[in-house]
Amino acid sequence: MLDFTSFENATFNVGGGIDVSVSLFELTQICQKVTGNIIPIESIPETRIADVPIYITDNSRITSQCNWKSQKSAEDIVQDIFAWLTENEKCSNIFSPDNEFSHCNRFFRTHRR
Repeated sequence: MLDFTSFENATFNVGGGIDVSVSLFELTQICQKVTGNIIPIESIPETRIADVPIYITDNSRITSQCNWKSQKSAEDIVQDIFAWLTENEKCSNIFSPDNEFSHCNRFFRTHRR
């Protein structure tokens, strides 16, 4: 049995680590495959100040704590997200002032960091 008290006041990264890392180009290809939507992508030769050259989640802490490891591929994750978005399409305008979730909208506006 897992001792959940060992998780109290702890912060964990739960990303896929190096095994599920993808470039923006690779992610775009996966999104196009999953959604069937093809968008033109152009390369911008210069690096912009806000560009993140590489991001890989270090999940070693959660793995060492309870042996957690991502079991989904990047494509599986995109498929799950797309399925959720499709099933919950009515939520896509949640930040619009004229929607059935306007109470959520007010909450998000007042609790934004």
